[in-house]
Amino acid sequence: MRITSNFLGLSLKREIFKDLFECLKKYLKENDLEEIIEIQNFLSLHISVYYFGKVITARNLEKIKIDLIKLNKKENSFPVYIDQFNFFERKGFKYLGYLYPSKDKFLEKVNFILKQHYVSEVADNEYSKYIPHITLFKIKDPKFPQKHIDYIVSIIDKYLKQTKEKDVFQQFNLYSVDSNYSPEKQEVVL
Repeated sequence: MRITSNFLGLSLKREIFKDLFECLKKYLKENDLEEIIEIQNFLSLHISVYYFGKVITARNLEKIKIDLIKLNKKENSFPVYIDQFNFFERKGFKYLGYLYPSKDKFLEKVNFILKQHYVSEVADNEYSKYIPHITLFKIKDPKFPQKHIDYIVSIIDKYLKQTKEKDVFQQFNLYSVDSNYSPEKQEVVL
C-alpha cells in the first residue's frame, strides 16, 4: 500500500450495513450501473473525524496514540445512530451519497478538539462546517438518470427505517489511505 494520506476516524459495526450494501450491489448489477456508481469499500466503513497528510511526524504519532487511548475509554464512548441520507454536490450535480447521524453532536465536538490539538496539514480540515458522514457511494457520471437515484434512495430509506436505532459505534482508529485505487484503499493502522 502506497500511503497518500491518513485520518483519524470512527470505525463502525459493519454487520449493521451488510444488508444495505448487498441490496445496492444487486441493484447496480441488475441495471448495469457498476461502472457509473462506485460503492465504498465495505471493509473500511468509517466516519472520518480529522485528516492528516501523507506523512505523520513521530511527535504527532505519539499524540495520536494518546488521543486514541482517551477516545476509546469506555467512559468516553457514546452511541452513534445513523438515520439520514444525503448527497454532496459539485457544480450542481450529485456526486457522493452519504449516510449521517442527524442528532449526534459528539463527533462534531471531537473534530473541534482535534482541530485545536493538531496543526492542519490538509484542506479537508478547513471546511466551514464538519459533517460527520459515512461515504456510501460515488457517482462517476454527472448525467446519471434520476430514476436510478430515486430507486437507490428508496432502498436506503427502507434500510434507515430498520436500523436508525442501532448504535454503529465501534471504536476510534488511525487509518492510512491509498488513493491510487478506486475505491480508495483505507486500512486501520492504529
